[in-house]
Amino acid sequence: MGNFPWKHLLCSGSVIAAAATMPASAQQQLSTQGIVSAPGAWEVTQNISMPCNGVPLIEIRADNVTLDLKGFSLNCTDDSAPLIEARNFGPVVIRNGFLVGGPKQHEPLVRVDPRVTASLSLSERMTFRLEDLLFREFAIAVVADSGPGSIVMKNCDLVSSRARTGLEAGAMDKVELVGNTIRLTPEPVSTSSVLAYGDRGVNISGARMVTLRNNSIDHAFVAVELSGVHSGVVANNLIARSHFGIRLSETTRVAILDNTLTATELEWGAIVINDGCRENSLQRNTSLGYRFGLSASSAESQYSDNRFLAANGASITDSGGNFDAGENKVN
Repeated sequence: MGNFPWKHLLCSGSVIAAAATMPASAQQQLSTQGIVSAPGAWEVTQNISMPCNGVPLIEIRADNVTLDLKGFSLNCTDDSAPLIEARNFGPVVIRNGFLVGGPKQHEPLVRVDPRVTASLSLSERMTFRLEDLLFREFAIAVVADSGPGSIVMKNCDLVSSRARTGLEAGAMDKVELVGNTIRLTPEPVSTSSVLAYGDRGVNISGARMVTLRNNSIDHAFVAVELSGVHSGVVANNLIARSHFGIRLSETTRVAILDNTLTATELEWGAIVINDGCRENSLQRNTSLGYRFGLSASSAESQYSDNRFLAANGASITDSGGNFDAGENKVN
């Protein structure tokens, strides 16, 4: 099979009893539950659907690994472990396939954990890249634990009717999401209850730097939750039908730029800046339909050129100490 993106593949197959392994210098292959034990390029050769028995379906135990799912799907049928887990190794790239959870899946579909420093340069070690992946029917899609590293998610599609969280990341050096879709319920379960929503689309706590660009997030209780983040950019994202759009707590120097947030009068607030935030800025954002557009209870933030059209209540609530730089349009 050629190396084509997952979007152009139709895949089927059954589980083979044992993994085929090629020499380290060639493409190394997995066809069943197994361990990525050597650096280099690895590929999945068929759909893998089987009980995990409490052990990750694919466990990465080597630095400098690229794992290509080749458009195939991974499914832990007893919901007992992550589908892919990489602990204390990097850089790692995982791309091009389907990750499917089950009705009792409480473990994340992917877990990365950079707690131990690898014998690589600071610019290389503990970088995890997730590219062109489809996550389906998860409680939590991805967990990136705190540690000296970074995670990048690009062009991934996360959809679940029972999701709590799309990405949960701790105090890493960098968290970057570009061009992803996160949909925590495909359709609203109820027109009157917040129980129709998942928990967090993106939940990042303590990261040094955050970049969220060109993502689409909907049906989360909080679409983007940033707490204790030291710097970052949240730009050109589309947020829809989330009870809160973007919420900051104890963040410093986060720029919220050119986002579009749409809701109905049932959703509460587009952008919330809580106590402990400093030097954050909001420019050229548009919110439509929320009960309020901006609530700023923390001082030292600046907002300008935004368009906040509230369905019910004040478009902007500012407790004082923030700087209205002008040209904001409100109803």
